[in-house]
Amino acid sequence: MSIELGLCIGAGYWADTKWGTSPWYLLTGCFFGFLIFTWQLFRLVQSMSKVEASGSKTPKTKTPEPEKNQNETHEKSPNKD
Repeated sequence: MSIELGLCIGAGYWADTKWGTSPWYLLTGCFFGFLIFTWQLFRLVQSMSKVEASGSKTPKTKTPEPEKNQNETHEKSPNKD
């Protein structure tokens, strides 16, 4: 993602040095680079949210079950009063 930002800024800097329009193309490159970066970040977050919601691609870890006391019985016995 940062490659696009760097390329836009670099292209703006190059255009400013070639045509002597400093800092206008550099600022324009910063603006478009930031827009592209934000758009790609938004798409990345959306795709991660979809994967998390579906649960199909992310491995889920099992939570350990609490240890049971050996004296406890699984079946409840009726009260003998």
